[in-house]
Amino acid sequence: MNLEETTQTTQKSRLQSILEKNASGEGVTTEEYNEVRELISKPKYSEKDCSFCISTKKKAIYDTGLCQDHAFYALIRRK
Repeated sequence: MNLEETTQTTQKSRLQSILEKNASGEGVTTEEYNEVRELISKPKYSEKDCSFCISTKKKAIYDTGLCQDHAFYALIRRK
């Protein structure tokens, strides 16, 4: 694995970083909240399925492990 591949696998997406910040209880700014809503609304999907969907097997958004519905839930449950 070269340096570029290592960097790509260790960096989190902006969406993942803000969702983690929100889940930690730190909360997010209005600008971050609006940015995440936009990122979730127009997602880039990974090849993996959502780690929370059991029967529907929806695709996960990039590196979050969450489908669109679960990503919105993760955002609003702390707002």
